[in-house]
Amino acid sequence: MKGTSADAGNAVGAEWAQSNGTQEPSASNGNGAGPATAECSCGETVTPTPRGQCPRCGRVLPGNALALRHGGRAELALVDPERSELFKAWAADLGGESELTTGDRAVLRRVAEADAVCRTAYSYLENSRESLASRRVEKALAVLASHAQVVFRGAAMLGLERRARSVDVARQLSGLEGR
Repeated sequence: MKGTSADAGNAVGAEWAQSNGTQEPSASNGNGAGPATAECSCGETVTPTPRGQCPRCGRVLPGNALALRHGGRAELALVDPERSELFKAWAADLGGESELTTGDRAVLRRVAEADAVCRTAYSYLENSRESLASRRVEKALAVLASHAQVVFRGAAMLGLERRARSVDVARQLSGLEGR
């Protein structure tokens, strides 16, 4: 006879308890493999569901091996915009971080945030195997374009401009000078 979904749920709960290191006898299944209480990020101390989730809010509890294995609940933390390369480089161009006014710092933070979104959208487009006509690709292109405009407007607001190099400088850099 094949196992039922309840058996699968109990197996997952037992696996969660083993990975979490909490083995306590449970009255529900009588085999002593039920998980003990766990602290949820919602602030409650709860007895996990068979799937290793908080019964109150549904969040995956810490130590849930099933969630960690497939990575479905893994979230990337946002990076502080002031730690980005763009923020540091533009701040240096404006005289250093200590010389930034409050307004310049706010504009530069928004530009760094927009740059992070541009990088994410570009990375998605670079690694995507979808057609250029797909809705996801169209959306990523729109996000990339709109946030690139934020970067360009921010540069203009801060007084940063792109300077074209002269042909002489390009020749010197390429090693063609004197040929």
